[in-house]
Amino acid sequence: MKLEMKVLALGGTGNIGRKSSPRLANSELVDEIVIAGRDLTEAEKVASEIGAKATALRIDASDEIELSSAFEGFDLVANTAGPDYRVALPALRAAIKTGANYIDLCADAQILEKAFELDDAARDSHVSALLGMGMAPGWSNLLMLHAASQLDKVEDLRLCWFLPINV
Repeated sequence: MKLEMKVLALGGTGNIGRKSSPRLANSELVDEIVIAGRDLTEAEKVASEIGAKATALRIDASDEIELSSAFEGFDLVANTAGPDYRVALPALRAAIKTGANYIDLCADAQILEKAFELDDAARDSHVSALLGMGMAPGWSNLLMLHAASQLDKVEDLRLCWFLPINV
């Protein structure tokens, strides 16, 4: 039995969305992908580069009402839109409201704390939400989760990473 998944790539026209959306579309699990961004021309361009599985949608990623309407019928919302402080919470709330599973790249600690408060609502809606899965922070989150699962008891985990800065 083939799983057919309908994915909405919120921010699919941005730097990360342009790279992640084709990968999603190439998965045999994904039957359809909608490239959603604030510029319809760019969304159409990305969708045409992906091919037959992809279509385009113009959307305001900070408008929760618009997002809720757009998310209806999707199995997964992959949010690469930004800035995090404007779009992560409206997108997550819309996903919970419509029952769409959700993943984002949010790296804003204050927004993530507020997003974690929506855990009960997500569970009640049977929505799986993976938050903060962006580049280094996302991999770090997964590594810390793995490390914690190896311990009998975890009271606190802290992580520090450094990036070279060329001036």
